[in-house]
Amino acid sequence: MFFHGNSKPAISDTEAGWRAISVVEECQALAVPNLKRLTGLRVGRLDMPLEQVLRLPHNADRGDFVKIVLPNVVIDKDEAGEPVLMRSRLSNFGVWQKGETVWVRGEWDEVPAAPAPVVPPKGK
Repeated sequence: MFFHGNSKPAISDTEAGWRAISVVEECQALAVPNLKRLTGLRVGRLDMPLEQVLRLPHNADRGDFVKIVLPNVVIDKDEAGEPVLMRSRLSNFGVWQKGETVWVRGEWDEVPAAPAPVVPPKGK
């Protein structure tokens, strides 16, 4: 697909490093096999910030504020040791909605492909 004034075709989400994860059931822990580090997240087609910055009063007269950075999502491990994305309670009460497609970008542990079967040479 071409855009006005652009001679290059648009790249797909997968070419840009995004992987689609379907949410089959409403959950708090979304399985993301082989994810090592998270660099981007979309819920549907909307970018989801990886963190929020809250500005809170530091003293009673509210003249002094402090900034607190809170993650919207973190990588954790499930019971089997596989990576999962845990959503913050400040982000949709910590729930991934059933039926959504979550697009994840990051560093992945690539699972090596299974080796090709060895075929013995035919006898002479």
